[in-house]
Amino acid sequence: MAADRLLSRDDLPDFLSEITRAAFGSPSSRTPWAVLYDKHKNDCSERLRQVAEPATRAFPRVNGRRGTHAPLRTGYQAEHIPAFLEPDCYQRYLASCAGSESKTVRRAAAVRLVQWAMGGTYDDAAEFLGITPVQTHLLTERETRRSAKTRCNPLDLARALRALASELQPPRQPPVNYRRRRQVLHEWVLSIDAWNALVGQLPPTLVQFRTLTNDRKRQDASVFIWTLITRGEHLFAPRPLEATQPTEIQQQWAARRNTSWFQYSRPDPLCHYADLRHVLTKYAQRLARDIDAGARPTSLG
Repeated sequence: MAADRLLSRDDLPDFLSEITRAAFGSPSSRTPWAVLYDKHKNDCSERLRQVAEPATRAFPRVNGRRGTHAPLRTGYQAEHIPAFLEPDCYQRYLASCAGSESKTVRRAAAVRLVQWAMGGTYDDAAEFLGITPVQTHLLTERETRRSAKTRCNPLDLARALRALASELQPPRQPPVNYRRRRQVLHEWVLSIDAWNALVGQLPPTLVQFRTLTNDRKRQDASVFIWTLITRGEHLFAPRPLEATQPTEIQQQWAARRNTSWFQYSRPDPLCHYADLRHVLTKYAQRLARDIDAGARPTSLG
């Protein structure tokens, strides 16, 4: 009777989320209810397992192999999730409950969606997306103490993510394989010839009065293109040119990252950056089509 009453609840996902977060001082997988569930989950119904495992993070192992865990859902695939959740999805599902943590929520949401699709641990999913796991842990209980200030309610976020995951079914058109785009552009940078060709498309007055041929500018432009193609964050973009510089130069370039990114991403860019952004965006669109068509790094400009 108790089992029937539990499984007949229309709000079963929310109910189990509340139970597992009853002890905010510890991870959800170590709360009393989650420990009890983990002990008996093999005897539970399929519906209860599908609902409980995302809330408890007690992901089942596959074929008894240690450290390997099964996915929880079918439909969308992990490679179709960008590392920085699309703005449209974020606005429709998560913006109202994210508070001041919009960037972190977009990262954490992408990680959680990948985890639900491929199984494994939260950190496994973050690494799959090519981002640092420690920078995605907003949805863990140790962050709940901040929710009063940010209005970021973990239960609301979990509910919104479940709704978003339900929407992510295979579209009629082939979905974008963001993982392949990241792999192809791993350690990629604009070639000197490609960069000079892009600069040549700018108004002559801009080229005359601005130094656009140095490697830092070329690196910044490459990062901008990378974010457009992979839908990732500039923080996690490859910077091979910077890596080859002396330590002092690397520090100088790193100190200017946020300033440079602000100029590229601001809604009202200066004339110089507006023209440059237009040229780079068109280049990124062509490059994305080439990658999706099967181009390899050696054939990319």
